[in-house]
Amino acid sequence: VFPIPVLRKTAGKTKTTPKGIRGPGSAAQIHCPPPPPPPPSAPRMPLLQQVHHSYFKMRRGNVVKVVREVYLRDDIGCGSSFCQQCSPQTTKVLERDALCYVIPDTNVCLHQIDALECPAIRNVILLSVVLDEVRAQNRATYARLKRVCEDPSRAIYFFANEFHKATHVRREPNETANDRNDRAIRVAAEWYGRHLYAGPSGGAPKVVLVTHDTENRAKATQMGLTALPLREFVQEYMKGNVEVMDKISATDDPDAVRGDKAKYTRHLTRDEAQRGILSGALLQGKLFANRFNNREATVKIFSSSSSSSTGSTPTPSDSSGGSGGAKPRQYGEVLVSGMVDLNRAMDGDVVAVRVLPPSQWKRRSRKIAVDDGEGAEAAAELEAA
Repeated sequence: VFPIPVLRKTAGKTKTTPKGIRGPGSAAQIHCPPPPPPPPSAPRMPLLQQVHHSYFKMRRGNVVKVVREVYLRDDIGCGSSFCQQCSPQTTKVLERDALCYVIPDTNVCLHQIDALECPAIRNVILLSVVLDEVRAQNRATYARLKRVCEDPSRAIYFFANEFHKATHVRREPNETANDRNDRAIRVAAEWYGRHLYAGPSGGAPKVVLVTHDTENRAKATQMGLTALPLREFVQEYMKGNVEVMDKISATDDPDAVRGDKAKYTRHLTRDEAQRGILSGALLQGKLFANRFNNREATVKIFSSSSSSSTGSTPTPSDSSGGSGGAKPRQYGEVLVSGMVDLNRAMDGDVVAVRVLPPSQWKRRSRKIAVDDGEGAEAAAELEAA
């Protein structure tokens, strides 16, 4: 408690004496201690502000300038349990004893989402620049990628490279947005390698950039990074996992097998097939192969897909939902004719079919395919496709 000071006038001076305390010459005086210093405030995190200017031409021809402020940070953790430099309070998702950490680029996430959803692929680093590109190009794939990232058993870490001081890159003059994003991915992969190997203990997991872009792989190799296509990565670091290899799409894979397999239509994913069945564009049923002709089969349509059965037997397109035309009516069964339309479906498979236009319907074949030349005939059919 501090006493209240009062003013007391003397000869030619004004002295300040606390109330209830005697002035100079008195027997007792009280000296008030100085007030304690204020408690030290928490250290503020250093922020670096970046301003990006973008110009967009609208439909009416006017040009709009968009100014975007980005605040860069240096306390974003790498998410690795092996790292000893990041704060212990940061999230540690990536496994310490992993053989490598995988950084996929945008095209791999867009076209190889089926393979990335396999539980065998672990310790994946998803960059914010990749997720932003995927969201801008395909919302459905972005939603699937988010579900994979939120799975705690997959050891997948989201790294905000666009807001990290060491990995943020600015777009250079005359540089396209795609080239800038590819460069941002390479910079983030290089930072991860330096960050993990800078620790006191050796044996850090290797950082592998998975990309199918030839130019991107060449530039990454010049920077000393390990860059591989997805198929080659699975063969080298996952011992050729059969489940992942089977789900690698040939759309964006430079090492895909070119031949009869490339002539077939891509199999639909479960989500795509369900959406087609619910919308009526596809029919669901069970496939029964013709015992006398291996290039012909019949699909018995489930009651949920067809409420009534008709006597007609139209010809569908491929059994996994390939290219086709007219919206199907109500059918009890459909005929699948030809190796291309069968699309690698086997007897007893539950398949989704899309009915072709009536002008492309065929009759049931009465030929018994038991001669030695059936292989050559099937090869000719695939070649014609």
